Amino acid sequence: MSMRVRFAPSPTGVLHIGGARTALYNWLLARGSGGTFVLRIEDTDRERSTPENVEQILDALRWLEIDYDEGPISQVARSDRHQEVLQQLLDGGYAYHSTAGAEDVRAYKDRHGADRGFRGEAEAQGAVRLRVPDTGATVVRDIVRGETAFQHVHLDDPVIARADGFFAVGEPVREPLLEAFPHHAGKIGLIPNPIPFDNPRPHPVTELRRWLFIGNLIERKGVGLLLEAFAKCHAEDPTLTLSYIGEGVLAQPLRDRAAELGISDAVTFVGSMTPDQILQAMADHDLLVHPSRLETFGMTIVEAIAVGTPVLVTRCGGPQETLSGIESAASEFIDVTDSPDDIVDGYRRLRARFPAGLDFALAQKTLDGRYGYPAVGARHHRIWFPDADERTES
Repeated sequence: MSMRVRFAPSPTGVLHIGGARTALYNWLLARGSGGTFVLRIEDTDRERSTPENVEQILDALRWLEIDYDEGPISQVARSDRHQEVLQQLLDGGYAYHSTAGAEDVRAYKDRHGADRGFRGEAEAQGAVRLRVPDTGATVVRDIVRGETAFQHVHLDDPVIARADGFFAVGEPVREPLLEAFPHHAGKIGLIPNPIPFDNPRPHPVTELRRWLFIGNLIERKGVGLLLEAFAKCHAEDPTLTLSYIGEGVLAQPLRDRAAELGISDAVTFVGSMTPDQILQAMADHDLLVHPSRLETFGMTIVEAIAVGTPVLVTRCGGPQETLSGIESAASEFIDVTDSPDDIVDGYRRLRARFPAGLDFALAQKTLDGRYGYPAVGARHHRIWFPDADERTES
């Protein structure tokens, strides 16, 4: 059997002197023994690996006059084969899923001894670790160092596959992740959930009379303040109605309070609904009121605007991000306070400029470009198939 050696540089930067030395030693060994020298590009770090760095490595090898018999072979290009073998290892019990991190490994060694190799428990998800046997040894026969044995009992179960990154659907979610894991900042991306913009309501809103709330009936969602504000507005206009879609610990207290306020006939508690039913409910109402104290996503308001329903929303985090640049086109913002009067005032401002002061066409076009299925699909494509975009551009 002829000797087969490889050089596997990572294209996260230029070729450095240590890499050049490794390439030279392997090339000399292959040429001296009549073997094969393989060039493999270790491009699994998708964030930092670039075609420009690959070309710099190839230029450096040409300058060094180090030629290769096979390659350059991209590791990423063989991902399907890697997944196939990975599944074989999992199916055969030679590997397992594990969410154990560095703290878990340290805790294990505190219990079993610092020299004891980490052994995890198989889980339903997580990174994939290779299962190292407790008995026996792995022996390496090196031309320079001779024969070296590594006792399995001292070897950790190594991670052989893990996620390349993590996506948050909103900046308020991404920010605490960045604070907690600053060393992984480049791997924590931002990508929204897609919203359909091809199912508008059959008739445009003409009056802001039928109010709608969607969410959990809990204090953080501002449902109590909403009821108090609605009662004030209902006293001025008895034709107003309010529907609560959702469930929570405040459902019965809200019913009781509606009775105390004498507005039970105008307030409906629908309970939970499917996503399709919620979209239909948005089309059946005139105004989505979103009085949350803290919101990370704010995508419910995008869904409402997508079907053509105006929005009254608090500045609670997510909504400012999702409606950035078009704050007044289809909505009215109010501050997060403890007074229902602020909701009442916001409703009056929105009603005063409705409909002439709104621009739904602009709002929907802008939001479709950010959160519509084609826009989100294009983002996914750029993330998962960056090379395809580069080939298209060229």
